[in-house]
Amino acid sequence: MIKKTPLNDVHHKLEGQLTDFGGWEMPLWYKAGAVKEHLFVIEKCGIFDICHMCLVRVTGKDAFGLLQLCLTRNIEKLAKGACGYTMILDEKAHVVDDCIVYNMNENREDYLLVVNSGRASIVADHLKKHMGSFKADVKNEDGVFGKIDLQGPKSAEILRKVLEKGSIDGLKYFHFLGDYDAAKNKDVRLKGDIPVLLSRTGYTGEDGFELFCGAEDAEDLWSVIMGAAAGLSASRAPDGTAIPALSPCGLAARDSLRLEAGMPLYGHELSESLTPFDASLGSVVGLDKPEFVGREALVERAGRRGAEGT
Repeated sequence: MIKKTPLNDVHHKLEGQLTDFGGWEMPLWYKAGAVKEHLFVIEKCGIFDICHMCLVRVTGKDAFGLLQLCLTRNIEKLAKGACGYTMILDEKAHVVDDCIVYNMNENREDYLLVVNSGRASIVADHLKKHMGSFKADVKNEDGVFGKIDLQGPKSAEILRKVLEKGSIDGLKYFHFLGDYDAAKNKDVRLKGDIPVLLSRTGYTGEDGFELFCGAEDAEDLWSVIMGAAAGLSASRAPDGTAIPALSPCGLAARDSLRLEAGMPLYGHELSESLTPFDASLGSVVGLDKPEFVGREALVERAGRRGAEGT
């Protein structure tokens, strides 16, 4: 049975062109079309439903140790409130998934992995497989949260209109404001009393933000953002037609934008049959890190190619 995100009704009301994407009914584009949506993100701001992405939470006194073993990135330098791109490999260095890892706790006992659609159970099982003597809890939180992305040069201006409490000023790339648990978030709150985790990240190559909220709040969050953007002064096309600051965008524009920015997509540039080297992504693998699953296979391959890490 095809799954629907919490924003499915919104897509139907906007007359989005819907398709089956990895078992989810998702919008390819809306009335403007994929090309105009692509350009809108570059010139203004696009809003995306990314609720099909999956979350895996790793907690406990050995959460750091488990992830340090299973991620290609050295997360020893990942402070509380920071996040970064990384990969998860099997013993042959094939890519299980790529993800963003968030450090939620100064004691390194609470991490959030944002993984690809349909990969949460696979990632969770992989982590459990390598649990060994580590004392940690791995929880698949697929479906618990909603995720909406704002991407484009006007994204910060729009968010400032939306914030009820907190600030995005000084929010750096790969950092976030707010607590992981939306019910306990006291740092950032939007109009409508919607708690969020706000991350200065994205998948388009443009400046932007990713907003996590409870799945039950996703439609309200979308409405609040669209309402705030509608209050901004619209620019004018040569024929005098008003051009809004924000446009809904579908998967087609997201795909063309990430390709233009050189960002990989699991199932295309990355898969369980490819290593990071095959995908020309050796730069995101730290072979200076003493140990991680798949490292030996990567070192062997690098040696065969005559230069470690290339």
